[in-house]
Amino acid sequence: MVGTSLPNAINRANIMCGISGIINFNGITENQNEDIILINQALHHRGPNNEGYFNSDMVNFGHQRLAIIDINELANQPMTDINNEIIVTFNGEIFNHAELRSELESKYDFKTNHSDTEVIIYAYKEWGIDCIQRFTGQFAIALYDKTIGSVFLIRDRIGQKPLYYSHTGNSTYFSSEIKSLLTSKKIKNSLNEEAIYDYLTLLTTKAPKTFFNQISKVESGCYIEITRDKKISHRYWDVANYLKTPIMDSEQEAILKTEELLEKSMRLRNIADIPLTYAISGGLDSSLNLYYAKTIGSNIDAINISFDVDNKFNESKIAEQYCSKLDVPLKTIVINKSDIETGISDFFKVQPDMPIGDPNSILMYILAKETKKNGRHILMVGEGGDEIGGYPKYLKTLKRNRVLKSLQFILKPLIQSTSFRLKSLDYFFNDTIIPKSQIHGFTEAEKNKLWRSKSKPRSTYVSMYETMSEVNLNTNDRYLRQILNLEYKIRLPEMILARIDYPTMANSVEARSPFADHKLIEYSCQLPFSVKMKNNVAKSIIKQISKKKLPAYIRNSPKIGFGQLLTPFLNHTLPEWYNSKILMAPNAPIRKFINDQHLRKIYKLHLRNMKYGYKIWVLYSLNEWLSLHINKEHDEKNL
Repeated sequence: MVGTSLPNAINRANIMCGISGIINFNGITENQNEDIILINQALHHRGPNNEGYFNSDMVNFGHQRLAIIDINELANQPMTDINNEIIVTFNGEIFNHAELRSELESKYDFKTNHSDTEVIIYAYKEWGIDCIQRFTGQFAIALYDKTIGSVFLIRDRIGQKPLYYSHTGNSTYFSSEIKSLLTSKKIKNSLNEEAIYDYLTLLTTKAPKTFFNQISKVESGCYIEITRDKKISHRYWDVANYLKTPIMDSEQEAILKTEELLEKSMRLRNIADIPLTYAISGGLDSSLNLYYAKTIGSNIDAINISFDVDNKFNESKIAEQYCSKLDVPLKTIVINKSDIETGISDFFKVQPDMPIGDPNSILMYILAKETKKNGRHILMVGEGGDEIGGYPKYLKTLKRNRVLKSLQFILKPLIQSTSFRLKSLDYFFNDTIIPKSQIHGFTEAEKNKLWRSKSKPRSTYVSMYETMSEVNLNTNDRYLRQILNLEYKIRLPEMILARIDYPTMANSVEARSPFADHKLIEYSCQLPFSVKMKNNVAKSIIKQISKKKLPAYIRNSPKIGFGQLLTPFLNHTLPEWYNSKILMAPNAPIRKFINDQHLRKIYKLHLRNMKYGYKIWVLYSLNEWLSLHINKEHDEKNL
């Protein structure tokens, strides 16, 4: 039965999407019928508009709905085809669903007006699992095909939507969030020390690994097929394939093609049955988002955030000026350190799946909270634009790589010497130099000094090296292409997009990123960096496109990262909290992993030069997260 099985479907006044399920081909047990309710209801914040279930002898699906497309109750989930052979529970959006429906509706009888979930069902019936190659969107999909006895767990190409699973005994449990899975007694709260070790460098860990030993994550661009006899992961899209196949388009061709793909992405992502809010900072990417939205004629408004301590990183005046020019209503939120403290506390309560590696997550959580207060449930963001155009930091990275490469025969033996002072220059790994731009926390040499746990996980550089090595070609920009593979395989899906999905979904708000369109990414990845960053100018193609669309005061503004807004907080307020909650707390859980000497050393160094605020955040956030799990893990071990 779909939609009303187990407890009756619960209709709610407010809105969101979370998916969950249990697969047991030996037969769903009574305990698992109870588990699916607990697992699904733990996702209520992702979709309190409607709660639905499907259950059968071997498969249970749950769904919490945020009604964005076709808000009619016929579009509720889990959804089945007319013969009850294909069952789907789905989180996200298929932005080209109308185009696909037009191909399918002559052959299949659709019961909904324009539900993208129903398009998934009949696209699968028509093309099989290869249907996902036709989808443009952000999605996590669970699809049960009764006719062949297979369940598919599918994650979108870029990894905008999360999907976790646990193979436990004869069963597989899955969910949009880890905390939901942990409601089942079958899944233990056992922390993964290797993931914690990775976090200290990457601020995240690479999928399929998570911060829990018993739980894995579907990799971006992959699906897992589960049958009675097998559980196999398949990669259906790989950004490395495009990075390895350069094209030689001229600058003018690249500008025209990029503009065409960007405009199409913008049009697709402005489709909704409810109004949209645009997060605007005053930078290129968010301003382009707003320009296209106004051109398309959507029902829109904008939102901006600033810190009450004046600093050079505040772009709110530019945002106000541009919104006024476009006649777009703008709400500016001014926050203080108390708001940040409350935001951190509240966000950890709804998002205990991982440490908050990037403090920008808190800003996004506050933005999403205000968006919801305004009665809006879609937030347009600019994430992905820097990867398309080329980060300014790439130029410095390339120069540094050339210097280190030329000196490697001198430096390598010195670095390996225990007496060498610059031990932290440990970037040489096999035949590659690990890019400093991808080390967001601590180097391996630093971790070797500060790591306290008895177990010594494998070097984080191993997975970084393996990912870089996937792009092996003989071009002048090979090293930058390898770095971009790191961006799209680790940093973007497991940190940047997670800092968008979790904070927005915690507030029943869906985020959309037009720059994260896979067609746009495929084309951009093939272009030489000499074209994307012509004359060593970062984002030169995006800037050329912007010339016809954005005023000079936006185009000529220096690049300011969203998180730089937090500089006063990181430099002054956070160290006070760090001192109180870690240095002055003998039982601080982080001491299980980080030795006291280095916890104190980093604090003293920061007081001296104000340059360690970000590393203090990495440790502070880890301690806050561990405090949620250490006692629970201990209790479960003693059951």
